[in-house]
Amino acid sequence: GPDVIAMGDLVRWIAKTTGRKPVIVEVPDVAASLPHYTCWAPHKAGATLARATLTVTDLEASLAFYRDLLGFRVAARMDYDTPALRRMFRIPPGATPTLVLLDGEGQPRALGLVAADGLAVDREANRSHAPALVVNIDAIAEVDRRLRAAGTPVVVPPTPLKAFDGRVMGTEAMYLDPDGVRIVLFDVAGGSATEPEPQSKE
Repeated sequence: GPDVIAMGDLVRWIAKTTGRKPVIVEVPDVAASLPHYTCWAPHKAGATLARATLTVTDLEASLAFYRDLLGFRVAARMDYDTPALRRMFRIPPGATPTLVLLDGEGQPRALGLVAADGLAVDREANRSHAPALVVNIDAIAEVDRRLRAAGTPVVVPPTPLKAFDGRVMGTEAMYLDPDGVRIVLFDVAGGSATEPEPQSKE
């Protein structure tokens, strides 16, 4: 049969041979094999979190928070107007929604921001009742300094993060984003906010 070459190797070979980076057109079979499109690829079993998407009142302020202060990277920004999106995010009549997709470290399109003229966001409800987003970061002391310098509300200052058995795993803190969404930051030794399951007492 024909030789098989990995997509990444093919892209590098084309770039080296021609001196130009190839443009890959997204089609279903290709999308399933590319990490950049994992959140749109077919999923065979079980549940995984593809992306958290937030409605925001000021897109540039939210980008300054998530991109410039926390370190997410913009993967895509587009006018994205579909009947489903309009219903899901209650886009006002006549307004054109903008969708921004952000990459985390090793997590393509982990966060989405939806904005539109006249889009209502209840900041007080976000502060009081909305779920919190938990974000793994490095160097929480530096990030804390950036957030404070930008006037970000601090709910819980950097505090030791403890496992169920009392071990200190790292540092955690909580802040509010520009729309009052609670953001928990974990700076964990080993780079992951995971820990052993609590032992049942019998």
